[in-house]
Formats: sequence, C-alpha cells, structure tokens
Amino acid sequence: YSPFGKDDPSMKVEWGAKRVGSGASYSWKGDKTGEGTMRIEESRPPEFVGSDLDFKSDGRAKGYFSFAKVDGGTRVTWGYNGDAGMNIPRRYMGYFMMDRFLGKYFEQGLASMKEIAEKEKDGKKK
Repeated sequence: YSPFGKDDPSMKVEWGAKRVGSGASYSWKGDKTGEGTMRIEESRPPEFVGSDLDFKSDGRAKGYFSFAKVDGGTRVTWGYNGDAGMNIPRRYMGYFMMDRFLGKYFEQGLASMKEIAEKEKDGKKK
C-alpha cells in the first residue's frame, strides 16, 4: 500500500525479524526517501495500528492507522504526529505545509490499501 518508494527507484527496504504485529519493523534507504526505520508499537486488530518512525537526522514521529466499521465498509484514518521541538523552520513546516507535503502520499496509500482490500474480499488475493 505504501506510496513512498514509488517515487524513489533507489529505495531499498530491509525487513526486521518480526513482520507482523507489535514489534514488527522495516528500514529503508533511498536517494529521495532518505533513511529511516518504522516499528509497530501497538497493534489492536481490527481497530488500530500505531508505529514509531525514526527518520534518522530528520527526527522522529508517530504514525497510526485507525479502522472503524461504517455502512458498506470500513473507514480508515491514517495519521502522523511529530514534534519539531524548538526548531522554528520545522515547526512552521509542520503547521502550515505538512498536509501539502504528505497529503498526496496519504491519499495514494489509502487508495492502494482500498484496492488491495477489495481484491482480497473478492477472493483475488494479490
């Protein structure tokens, strides 16, 4: 589902020893995507997945997915929380520009997740 590597053909991913649930992780490194690690900190199927993101020199953040049943399907919310500390340019970027920077990636990722889920629902596992 992740759209981040699609814009960076140089991106390499390395999976951690655990690949499912709390403690699962992966690391990435690429020319455009930079370097980082994501580790699942909390997994409460079918409601919530929370992760710790380490962007190395670019700081840390928390990411999450929440899932709620709605008529005709599931509402998925993908969120991201970071702390820029006292770094004024990063605080400005986080407050005014983060949606412009990450929004298209979140929309692409959610669309991809929907496509995968619908294929699996129809018995056409990808």
